[in-house]
Amino acid sequence: MAYITTDKDIKSLIKFKDIRQINTGNINNMRSGGLIICIVNYGSAEIENYYAENLINYSNSGAAFILSENASLIVRNLEINKIKGNSIDGLLLNTYNSNTVKFSAYNFTLSNLYQRSDRTTAALLWLEEKTNVYIEDLIYITTFCNVEINGLEVNNFFSKTPVEFIQMNVGGDMELTSIKFNKLKIFNINSQGTLIRILHGKLLLTNSTIKNIHKCNLDNSCKNFKNNDNSLIQTNILRTGLGCKITIENTIFDNIYGENGFRSLPDTTITLTNNTFSNSYFKSGLIHIDNEYIDEVISGSFLIYNNNFDNIKSDYGSVINIKILFKNSNTRINVNDSIFKNNVASKFGGVIYSSSLYTNYSVSFNNCIFINNYAKIGQIAFSLNKDSEPKFSNIDELREKKGLISTNPTKLILSNNITNNISLLSSDLFPSGVLCNIYDDYNNIISFNTDFSNIEFNEFMFFGIESNDTYNVELKGQTQSYCWGDSCEFPSVKIIGNPGKYKIRLKINTFGKFFQFKDNYVDIPVEVKTCNDPYINQYKESNKIKSCYKPKCDFGCNTGSCVNINNKNNPMIKGGSVDFLIIILVGLIFNILYSFLLTVQRTTTRCYLIYLLNNIVYMF
Repeated sequence: MAYITTDKDIKSLIKFKDIRQINTGNINNMRSGGLIICIVNYGSAEIENYYAENLINYSNSGAAFILSENASLIVRNLEINKIKGNSIDGLLLNTYNSNTVKFSAYNFTLSNLYQRSDRTTAALLWLEEKTNVYIEDLIYITTFCNVEINGLEVNNFFSKTPVEFIQMNVGGDMELTSIKFNKLKIFNINSQGTLIRILHGKLLLTNSTIKNIHKCNLDNSCKNFKNNDNSLIQTNILRTGLGCKITIENTIFDNIYGENGFRSLPDTTITLTNNTFSNSYFKSGLIHIDNEYIDEVISGSFLIYNNNFDNIKSDYGSVINIKILFKNSNTRINVNDSIFKNNVASKFGGVIYSSSLYTNYSVSFNNCIFINNYAKIGQIAFSLNKDSEPKFSNIDELREKKGLISTNPTKLILSNNITNNISLLSSDLFPSGVLCNIYDDYNNIISFNTDFSNIEFNEFMFFGIESNDTYNVELKGQTQSYCWGDSCEFPSVKIIGNPGKYKIRLKINTFGKFFQFKDNYVDIPVEVKTCNDPYINQYKESNKIKSCYKPKCDFGCNTGSCVNINNKNNPMIKGGSVDFLIIILVGLIFNILYSFLLTVQRTTTRCYLIYLLNNIVYMF
């Protein structure tokens, strides 16, 4: 609409009032934005009661306002409906070559914002170098900026790439770098990307409402171009750098979906007071902690007072998800006087999940109320063991109700009351129906999914059967199996052994969806008895250990008796040895020669042979 430039020595102020601007831009190869106004040098302007619609630049910057150098702009009662751009700047305000740029705005309403750039960009404001912004009844910032935004409402924003809706990237004195939001309303953000990113400095967010964020994650319909920075997509509310100070008070977060909510680096303090988090899904928890990677240690201190967490869903730990936490970590999560209601983890830890041995050093819940939270294991909390679980001021009360507090499996125990050794002969089958169960540190029995249509291979807990003396005992058959339902059953393997006492061990080899635990085996005493009559003791199924078995014939022995496998002894038949068989064979050969001579022309010699062979055959 306007381009303003003024020299330093000229004191002038241009005012615009009661203006409607419709269908600006949308021209091929437009070079820059300032679709409402561009002010450079020492220009100064005021805008009041302004409505704009369809501000479009498909080729470059779509910023409504561009300010440079010492420009100054005051805006009152501004409403913009549908603004589109294709650059890395903000759609509302873009500053460059700033010296003392000043921008003040009162009573803003923005709807239907579209940033089409394929590169990482700002959503609303791009502020550089000593810019002072005050917005009353987001943002890229560098170098000593103080920003106050009061009463800003943004509804329906879309970006072609994952975008940080508000970004502050500054260095230097933290007291000179801050951003404050009051009565901020952000609704219907349809693009992936962090809402607020503070790389250094202070953030204050009060009396605000943030709702319907990244709902495309619900049905995997997000259409943003991929970005190499995975954390840009994974973090959905706040991402910080080192040493930031974050305060969020009296704010509602509702219907937010994605990987996690907060992602902060060491020495950052996040204070949450009187907020409500509701009806949201974070795959790895609202607050995510992971010290595993040196290049990005996800840590920080969280001070939480009087917050409501209602209907937050996750796979592991809906509100707090701790992956790796070192003993010397400066991570602290102190939750006080807060309510956790109807939160659900589809797997472990309805409210908090931890796979660290040192969570007890860093996490505490004081005077908190837990109502109707759920997970398959640990309806409130899941930890590696009792010693590593977070501190609860009402832990005794929570432990009274079975299943609220659970841990990783810690032991394997026989479920059968076997008081004596199992006695058997070499090559006998191990008795069927011998079971053992897996328990956590609270003696809760661990159950496994039995629905093949709803279980993944890596969730199976596999085990093996072995002997404590492989020289004297061999196991034949299925020595590998898996736990099913609520038990692990010894397979009926065949035990081939020399007489003596041994132990047969069931040992967990892979732990599926759980973590490895120390007491992961159980032994059963087995005695192999001496082989006596009527059993036969000889090498049969092993080359080094004899089997003990009864003779068996697959066909009836009639009047004889079975003396081995398919070998019988008939008292009416003598000469059943090898020598006897040789005699029969020789007789058959003579009989064949006799038959042959009968078929050829006879001579005196042949007649003698026929007579001789005929009589010899009868001898056999």
